[in-house]
Amino acid sequence: GQGGEGVAVAVKKILKPQMMTREQTIESFRKEVDILSILDHPHVLKLYGAVLEDDNICIVTELVPGGSLFDLIYTKPQLRPEAVVVIGQGVCKGMTYLHTLGVIHRDLKPGNLLMGAVQGAQGPELVVKVADFGLA
Repeated sequence: GQGGEGVAVAVKKILKPQMMTREQTIESFRKEVDILSILDHPHVLKLYGAVLEDDNICIVTELVPGGSLFDLIYTKPQLRPEAVVVIGQGVCKGMTYLHTLGVIHRDLKPGNLLMGAVQGAQGPELVVKVADFGLA
């Protein structure tokens, strides 16, 4: 989002999984960044930058302040039908875009769908963004 001091971003620090070597972690990171860098769609998380320096491996993305769909389902298990339709349409649009580019997500789940809002003609509107391309 935009603040008085500039653009707010999210930073995801990549931790080396115990089953992977440092080289495998870096290769996975580079692959995710390569994929994210070509994506530009309202229902796909936007990449702003990446850091690979010593033991710091981070991905900088747009901030989607509403949490994940998993969080939303956990806190509000009775979603309004209109919200379910908007979420479903957003996921379908994002996934269709990815597939037209030959990108297969491989880990689509509620925890990898980020919920936010955009300003519409009638006020804030729910938006969903496909995120986490670590397995793509």
